[in-house]
Amino acid sequence: MADYALIEQRETERGVRLSYSAAPGVEEKLRELVVLEEECCAFADWRVEPRGDQVILEVTAPEDSVDALQTMFA
Repeated sequence: MADYALIEQRETERGVRLSYSAAPGVEEKLRELVVLEEECCAFADWRVEPRGDQVILEVTAPEDSVDALQTMFA
């Protein structure tokens, strides 16, 4: 993915939040990733949100799936 633009990755109570710089093409790549991940990991909620000079990818899951989700991003 757009690792070159990754600013921060952290676990949240319900999953993970990844912050990326809003470099050209980053939001589009994240949205493409979300489409693919929604097919294979439908148990999780995948959201992309531009916030100023960053694009946030927030992935959350039901309580019984949070550990698995966080492990995916470890």
